[in-house]
Amino acid sequence: MVRVFDQNERKDFLRLDLNENPGGLSQEFINKVLSDVTPQLVSQYPETLHFTQVLANFLQTDVSHLCLVNGSAEGIRYIIQAFTSENGRIVGVIPSYFMFQVYSEMYNRNFVKVPYNEDLTMSIGSIVKELTDDTQLLILLNPNNPMGNVYTEEEFKTLLGIAKQKNIIVLVDEAYHYFYPNTFIKYALEDE
Repeated sequence: MVRVFDQNERKDFLRLDLNENPGGLSQEFINKVLSDVTPQLVSQYPETLHFTQVLANFLQTDVSHLCLVNGSAEGIRYIIQAFTSENGRIVGVIPSYFMFQVYSEMYNRNFVKVPYNEDLTMSIGSIVKELTDDTQLLILLNPNNPMGNVYTEEEFKTLLGIAKQKNIIVLVDEAYHYFYPNTFIKYALEDE
């Protein structure tokens, strides 16, 4: 496996592709956080149950439906390891966040690339064609970085229906949901 080293140089650049807050955090917030930092706090593993309970209440779901991770790359790795098997078929559009393909290859999965049309649009028909009976995971990004495309409710329901019919797990990456007001989280929280 070959990986191009990316230095992520930030000097004199606004890096929206890294999904970071370009304005930074307020000094008031920094001061508040620092006032709670003690030698004991720094030396212990963090306890996450309280935060998980607050998040579950906010999302109106159960704590058992949540898995806290250290960044989306870790979550992607967990999903690929847990819901696919060696030589398993994973379908995703390209270009997109490269870690989907990296982890697929790292764990000996078959990453099926669905390319964009020449006019840089994504036809869900191209995705549907790749959803075979042996597909284990479908990856959708809403919106997709770097292309910016989104899926309509109708398109998503179509893809979700086919995935259910074929027993395909659907991973919806909404890391850039701040740039788009429509989210599909309700399907994860309401539809088991």
